[in-house]
Amino acid sequence: MATRISDFYRGRTKVWSFVWKLDGTPVDITGFTITITFKKDKARPDATAAIQKVADLTDPTNGIATFTLTDTDTNVPVGKYCYDIVVVDTSGAVTQATQNTVNILEPVNNP
Repeated sequence: MATRISDFYRGRTKVWSFVWKLDGTPVDITGFTITITFKKDKARPDATAAIQKVADLTDPTNGIATFTLTDTDTNVPVGKYCYDIVVVDTSGAVTQATQNTVNILEPVNNP
């Protein structure tokens, strides 16, 4: 499953890998869609999400996907956000991999 995402800065690129495992063993995610969604209020519809991004399947046979949030993606108001990662397999089954909160921080230097 996924580990907690560390806090990050608004307007900065954030990259991290996600490994999908079942009982500790990586799952082949070839053809899967893995999406992360950030919202101020998790009860709001996805259409109002501050950030929503689909992962690149960087090593699918070993269950590894990579999320890349660009500086444009993260250029949202600072504050605490709820996030979740949802996995959709090739049969269309939807699984919530993780859910947590993260702080998007104001950087000292704003170019």
